[in-house]
Amino acid sequence: MSDSLSALLRECAHEIGEVVKSQRGRGLSGERESQYFLDVAADEVALRVLGGAGLRVMSEESGVTGNGDVTVVVDPIDGSTNCDRGIPFYATSLAVMRGSELIMVW
Repeated sequence: MSDSLSALLRECAHEIGEVVKSQRGRGLSGERESQYFLDVAADEVALRVLGGAGLRVMSEESGVTGNGDVTVVVDPIDGSTNCDRGIPFYATSLAVMRGSELIMVW
């Protein structure tokens, strides 16, 4: 499971990186205070990729979706302001939990 899970997290981060390119510089979404358009787009990718694989997702942007004993805790864009401004100090943060045990950070 570790290799396939790692590959899934890599795919998720890669797809988030691709969608960010088209959303950078659009500014705040107006949906929530300090939430950028790129946050919303990145969250949609994370939910599609991780939820589509049957994982429960706990996202900073959208809360908890799905169910199961494996949860991926996601901050789709950690450093949204930097990312939106093109400052290269941001990341996609992913942590996998089984119950209350941390089993992988990516």
